[in-house]
Amino acid sequence: MSEKSTVSEGVVEAAPAMGTGQTMMSMSHSMGLMFESAVSQQHLDNMTTLATTTKGVCQFLDVDELEKAKQLVESMREKD
Repeated sequence: MSEKSTVSEGVVEAAPAMGTGQTMMSMSHSMGLMFESAVSQQHLDNMTTLATTTKGVCQFLDVDELEKAKQLVESMREKD
């Protein structure tokens, strides 16, 4: 009988540690997902910035846009 009470006491003694361990594992997993999501969002932000910059440079270097800008500047100078 004394062995059964020792096993039961061991289980009861380990219960708080098991609960704490499960909580710590859950928190660490959640933090890992949070950091993974943050890195993914940064990557998407960088891709958006690059696409926007590329589009702006293409518009700047576009011949038609450049001609329109020159005409606008000339028309402004003629008004003065």
